[in-house]
Amino acid sequence: MEYLSKQRYDEIAAELKHLINEVYPKVKDDLAEARSQGDLSENAGYQPYPFPAEGPGAFTRNQPCA
Repeated sequence: MEYLSKQRYDEIAAELKHLINEVYPKVKDDLAEARSQGDLSENAGYQPYPFPAEGPGAFTRNQPCA
């Protein structure tokens, strides 16, 4: 079992707050705009959001979820 330091907890909490308050609303608005233009699969303007390869927000296939 691994334990989180207070510093790491604060980093994770700040990242979650950023995602909830800034990133997700932007994604939601962009998807609403794409939907208003028709089916997403046929919409040339629709671009899926890439996940960062490293740094805050980066996830790997083998990263534990707990």
